[in-house]
Amino acid sequence: MRGRTDAEQLSFATESDTTLVSFNVHDYMRFHGELMRGGRHHTGIVLSIQGRFGIGELQRRLARIATTLDPDDMVNRVEFLNAWG
Repeated sequence: MRGRTDAEQLSFATESDTTLVSFNVHDYMRFHGELMRGGRHHTGIVLSIQGRFGIGELQRRLARIATTLDPDDMVNRVEFLNAWG
């Protein structure tokens, strides 16, 4: 997916039934709003500010989300890693 637009990345994640993780908070919040207003869906977005956490902490927080929320819970949902400390 290298070189694809953010919209294409989110589309691919949704088609693949996976949750997307990104540091691009602004654009993906916009995409989320557009999809919700348009009556469409996505399979979840997890966002964080780049550089806020080291790789180990990112992994721990992502693991908390993965073990707490079922894939169905993530449909049309946006989660912020800073809330999973």
